[in-house]
Amino acid sequence: PGVDDPLPLVINEVLAHPAAGESAWIELYNPTGYEAALGGWAIIDTLGTRRTLPPAILPPQSYHLFTLAELRQAGGGFALRSQGGTLRLQAAAIGMIHPYEHIATYRVAPRGVASGRHINTAGQERFALQRANSPGAPNAPPAVGPVVMSRIMARAERGLEFIEFTNVTDQPVPLFDPDRPANSWRLNGVLFVFPVGIVLPPHGKLVVTTQEPLTVCGGYRVADDVRVLGPLPLALADGGQRLALERPLPPTTDGVVRYVVVDEVAYTNLPPWPRLTERGASLARIRLSDYGDDPLNWRRGQRADDLIQPAGVAPVVDLCSFDVYRNTEGLLMIEWATRSEEQVTGYALWRSADSRREHATPLTREIVAAQGDADQGAGYSWVDDAADQQVDYTYWLVALGPENTQVDVAFTAVRPALYELRLPFVYR
Repeated sequence: PGVDDPLPLVINEVLAHPAAGESAWIELYNPTGYEAALGGWAIIDTLGTRRTLPPAILPPQSYHLFTLAELRQAGGGFALRSQGGTLRLQAAAIGMIHPYEHIATYRVAPRGVASGRHINTAGQERFALQRANSPGAPNAPPAVGPVVMSRIMARAERGLEFIEFTNVTDQPVPLFDPDRPANSWRLNGVLFVFPVGIVLPPHGKLVVTTQEPLTVCGGYRVADDVRVLGPLPLALADGGQRLALERPLPPTTDGVVRYVVVDEVAYTNLPPWPRLTERGASLARIRLSDYGDDPLNWRRGQRADDLIQPAGVAPVVDLCSFDVYRNTEGLLMIEWATRSEEQVTGYALWRSADSRREHATPLTREIVAAQGDADQGAGYSWVDDAADQQVDYTYWLVALGPENTQVDVAFTAVRPALYELRLPFVYR
């Protein structure tokens, strides 16, 4: 209180694991329309080592690079760690108070790859590996792929949760270190390690589920050429969590294997993320080549587009005939025959007087029990003895299955009556 507020300078880009012959560095950015005086500001590394910045003027919308050697000139100890870490940029203190601080968490990175500040379309700040280093210039977009999470089913239907992965390249991608096949990729957040030997073909897909693969392949319909892996050690959180697909780097000289983030998503069930209010709704990525940790790059997925579909739940009828007619006694007969019936527990009949399905009402007072099976069909007959003789009804045949599923099989109207015309016999 009583003094000017500091400008909101930010840590914009960090190269912590330089290639041979390069220097590690930290880039600051002034996003405001005013000059910023850096004198008295400080950068603090992961272990708390503090370096006060020398006097300098940072013009509006401009960048300033500090090499690791420059930050160490006032003494050793300050470090940028190849295993990732946290940096804090603090404004000059006013008494014992630091009125402004910006925190950046940089990740494990391959040699020569920088982590950069990225603002997604929802205005959220992220620090991600970049497609290219950009010291002294606007940051390059976050690196994407070669494999991304393309669909997430976190609110399971019938207990099956899954994550779908897609290879976004034209080349096969081994989900392990080709030089050390025992070191495979992993999915952080649910503690899943990919089996050794998995290769995702160009533009191919695979699914990791919360159930055993044998159970999924036997109890569901899985799209062609899709590999099913699992089970996930931890269930996906309905309310949201962070998922990170990671690949191993070559071991360090002391044998430590570090992992680089290939793709990540920190989804929630709150806006601006799509609201998944019912079971069976998934998150579907809109643009696979765009950054994944962006709520506006996801939509509510359609169940029909999932690679895994329920099997053996909805009734399936191979219908041979469905006929409605008046017999010689004037009774309205409803008859149908099937070639095969799968998961059919019975049939119901509906009718309407105006040919509109939404106006139809149940006709049968009780369910007509199914008599066929997956190998053979059956014939059925029903008399509509409550029909109004003056109304031209439309009839619907509805198959009933497990878990109260219903499927409209066919509809038809009353067959027109046949009239017999007798001609007199003429003798010649």
